[in-house]
Amino acid sequence: RILLCAAAIFTIVSALLPFAPGYWTMLALSVIAGLTSGTFYSLTMTFVLNTLPKRLIIFGIAAYAADIVFISNVASAIEGWYIDHLSWHWIFWNSAVFTPLMMTCVCFGIPRQPIREPKPSWRGFAYFSLGLSLL
Repeated sequence: RILLCAAAIFTIVSALLPFAPGYWTMLALSVIAGLTSGTFYSLTMTFVLNTLPKRLIIFGIAAYAADIVFISNVASAIEGWYIDHLSWHWIFWNSAVFTPLMMTCVCFGIPRQPIREPKPSWRGFAYFSLGLSLL
């Protein structure tokens, strides 16, 4: 469910990025897009490990690793094509178009379980605060 919220914010920000009036606005929107898209890979791996049957987990990890390799090598070619044939705006709008499709797939793939209220982890909160302060 966290992935769906982050993806919704990422979609909105990606759609707005080409309309940024200045450098600082674009930078702020890029930071928000980066923070929300940063949840995709970690939550995707958690999703694979928690929902796939044990005999299929290795294939889920392989698809996850292949996705990272494929996207990092193909993204620059797609971005170049967008700039040559369409507009640089499509570099961001591409994400705004395809993220809702990903959200639909995730929505249908999430097992229907009641939401449990987690107990706060004070140790985790302390480490998170320390990590933010070190940044």
